[in-house]
Amino acid sequence: VAMAADGHRWGLPHADAKTRADVERVLELVDGRKLAERPLSELSGGERQRLLLAQCLLGAPKLLLLDEPLISLDPHHQKSVVELVRRVQQELGIAVLFSAHELNP
Repeated sequence: VAMAADGHRWGLPHADAKTRADVERVLELVDGRKLAERPLSELSGGERQRLLLAQCLLGAPKLLLLDEPLISLDPHHQKSVVELVRRVQQELGIAVLFSAHELNP
């Protein structure tokens, strides 16, 4: 998650205290603290989406553009991602543009 905090640099992040606090804030917001400790290869698609959402929230954005966040997720994980995005949107008071080609979710 911290790698997205300083997008203009290559390589592993060297986070200062402010950046580490921001990473902790967004992980708490998406309930992703324990997920962030696991290897990416061990995470389900829904768990990965949770951490990707955390990355998007670094730096307190006013708008989230989510392009196909439900792709390749089973119905249970689709529902949980939609609920998570809605909760975060309401808690932070931010605008969300959510693109999805599947009509059912």
